[in-house]
Amino acid sequence: MKIKKIQYKILILLSTILLLSLGTSLLMVWKSVSQNLESQITNDLDSKYNLIEILLKAEETGLKKQASLLSEEPTLKMSLQTKDSVTVQDTGSQLQEIVENDLLLVVTEELKLMANFPRSIDYKLPKSQDFLGSVMEDGLKSSIWIINGKTYLIAASPVEFHDFVIGVVIVGKQLGNRFTKFLSKKSKSPVSIYSDTTLLSSSWGQNFVITAKDRMKIDNTVWQGKFYNFQINKESIQFYLQSSYSHIERLLNEISSRLLILGVLVFGIALFISFLFSRQLTRPIKSLMDSAKDLQEGIFENKVVVDSGDELLVLGNSFESMRVSLIAQREELIKTENMKKDLELAAKIQTSLLPKNSPNFSGVNFDAKLLPSSHVGGDYYGYFTEPENGFGVVIADVSGHGTASAILMAMARSVLLSQPLLHDQPAKLLEFVNKVLYDDLEEAECFISMFYLFYDKATQTIKYSNAGHNRPLHYSNQAYQELDTDGMLVGILDDAEYEEKELKINEGDFVVLYTDGLTEPHNKEQEEYSVTRLKAHFLKNDINLVESLYDDVDDFAGENAYYDDRTCVYMRFES
Repeated sequence: MKIKKIQYKILILLSTILLLSLGTSLLMVWKSVSQNLESQITNDLDSKYNLIEILLKAEETGLKKQASLLSEEPTLKMSLQTKDSVTVQDTGSQLQEIVENDLLLVVTEELKLMANFPRSIDYKLPKSQDFLGSVMEDGLKSSIWIINGKTYLIAASPVEFHDFVIGVVIVGKQLGNRFTKFLSKKSKSPVSIYSDTTLLSSSWGQNFVITAKDRMKIDNTVWQGKFYNFQINKESIQFYLQSSYSHIERLLNEISSRLLILGVLVFGIALFISFLFSRQLTRPIKSLMDSAKDLQEGIFENKVVVDSGDELLVLGNSFESMRVSLIAQREELIKTENMKKDLELAAKIQTSLLPKNSPNFSGVNFDAKLLPSSHVGGDYYGYFTEPENGFGVVIADVSGHGTASAILMAMARSVLLSQPLLHDQPAKLLEFVNKVLYDDLEEAECFISMFYLFYDKATQTIKYSNAGHNRPLHYSNQAYQELDTDGMLVGILDDAEYEEKELKINEGDFVVLYTDGLTEPHNKEQEEYSVTRLKAHFLKNDINLVESLYDDVDDFAGENAYYDDRTCVYMRFES
């Protein structure tokens, strides 16, 4: 009986100790889970802001590139030399139609405003005197301006004439409600922009008000928020990002219920095991528990050490092997995710460089499509509507694939856009592109094939020049003609010259521009899709000829259709 009583007392004592220990452990686990979940919200907000910061830096880079290009525009320099407000304003309006930004200002070296867009806003430039002075002294700069309650991300570049600064050109992107909604969509988080305590814009709307420091309830949902400071050139604004906290509360309630059930089960099992093996198992189990907790919390630096000499030693070695494996997997995952994000962002940026709309010319129908072989590619097509008596069309293909080709193609696009006065002179335009890009292409050991044509609406003719590109197809009078001229690939010779030809366009004619990614894919029988099949396709009675072409190539070549970038531009001339 005494033995049984002692056993009962030991069981009661062990039960009390286990109950207290288990209760404390479950409470610590619950607290740890709660802290981890809240930490996840903070980490989630941090990662979302990192994405927003990348988008803002991309906007800043784009604005700087535009400001730099505009500052070199000859018409702007000449109009600023006259110091005639009407002339500068007209020039600024023409440039604004090209860049299509939310803000465009042109000021003289005396900081006198000569042109502004939009005209309805009253700009008080004296507040920006120091900034504009530093731009004229040091060159291209960016900043944040708040004008009449509107926030702009701006870039400014000095305009030089014979090595003398004669003014400053400023372009800007408005960080308004539409922009915050764009950031909210990309980051999947409500976004608001503040200057000190003043709301500038918000994806919630203009009447959004912070009602609590950390958490607030909106539409029956509790939101946890965090401020981030964004600064450019000593000017700063605050981004307020929010993440839903309601699902955390529901998850904590669910975890509490599961922990309670788990606690009851663990208590019974632990009581039995403690009675039999407490002395033998306490030390190695504690070591394993500590290691498991470290792994759960993401702490991989502490080595797993178990020296019990039994099966727990094997388990400890397994934990150690798992710890080493997790470290390697975490590093590889971080590299993979970063590379994936960079490629996705590069693909979005490259897509934004393609034309948003076709030229608005009555009697001419346009259709075009570009499909890279991977995230980014080296193909490009574009439209040019200067001068106003017609339009220009270009198609190009950089040798190779991937990021390097995409960068070179973006450079070529910038060179083409920088010379609107040559858009009706195909041969001279190609000569200019070759001259500007030759050194870069030679160093990169790459070249570009390019075809450019200009349609004169008054004479109903096209002028064209070819720099080693696939010969476009002109269909007229129920027959095809391949358009070609003498001319080397861009980047082969620094002083290359290009031939220019002219062709009359009749009612019902059409022109097809394409890259070799559409004609060279092979099927399983090693047959090439070929120009012959391309010609036959565009004689079909199909409304969406370009889209169906890609389907046709896919059906013909299968996976081989995706080995190269594919681009097609189709123009049909009606009455």
